[in-house]
Amino acid sequence: MKELFSVSNHRPTHPQSFGNMLNAKLAKLKDGLYWFEMKRVTEKRTLNQNSYLWALLTILAEACGLETPEAMLMVIMQRLGRTYTTTVLGVQITQRQSIRADDITECGAIIDECFVIASFLNEDREPEQHIILPVPSERVK
Repeated sequence: MKELFSVSNHRPTHPQSFGNMLNAKLAKLKDGLYWFEMKRVTEKRTLNQNSYLWALLTILAEACGLETPEAMLMVIMQRLGRTYTTTVLGVQITQRQSIRADDITECGAIIDECFVIASFLNEDREPEQHIILPVPSERVK
């Protein structure tokens, strides 16, 4: 029944429509006991989305000569205006804001920026040297 709970924009359907779909599904079932579990839909990013984000950051970090994917994330957060500077013992330190695990919009903005950066880097490269980022449907190593 998972197909009843999702629509193209990944948001729950209108309650009346949901009721109609549920009644239609129940009308087709055979007699017997069924287990039904209802869960609240949240806007949390999934483990697959998180893995995809870190795979992109790893590819870009290597292409930019950065030591870690975290360093690439810092660059992206600076480009998105999500860093702040603090002064500790007279030394200015730039830190990035935390990526909220439950914010898929923010995760999406970071992923979009990965593609912007890859496209920019590819402008000065020969086609054989282009950075090719996997799309979500491709298997990420």
